[in-house]
Amino acid sequence: LRTEPDYISHSEILWGRARNETSWSTDLEAVLKTEFSESADNVTRIRARSENEIAGLACTRVVVEGHRSALILEDLYVDPRFRRQGLARLLLREVEHEAVRRGVDWIGLESGLRNTSAHDFFEAIGFTTVSKTMLKPVKAASDAE
Repeated sequence: LRTEPDYISHSEILWGRARNETSWSTDLEAVLKTEFSESADNVTRIRARSENEIAGLACTRVVVEGHRSALILEDLYVDPRFRRQGLARLLLREVEHEAVRRGVDWIGLESGLRNTSAHDFFEAIGFTTVSKTMLKPVKAASDAE
């Protein structure tokens, strides 16, 4: 698991994996176990194995907004021991096959603002930056005092 603060994006905050844009949840392992044990028709998990261990993982979710649909790449992870061997590209090819199978219009993803190596990778394989996501915590009246 990548636990550098640069990896944190808005979905890590919204899903409870991170407390804010610079710090991970103190119970991250429990949050992930719960998240990955859930299943739904719109969720796909693609695993790449080496021997009996998971070398990489891609998690996707289908969303429909208005007249368009998208396969959202929720996470792409390659174990550090297996990086720089083309595994991320292989997982992304499988994600693209899943998008075609599901008949969606787009593949989307979001990435932590400072995760520049991921940005470079995704741009190199055809993704384009189209927006910047922003979050602001809502303080209860009792918290503001």
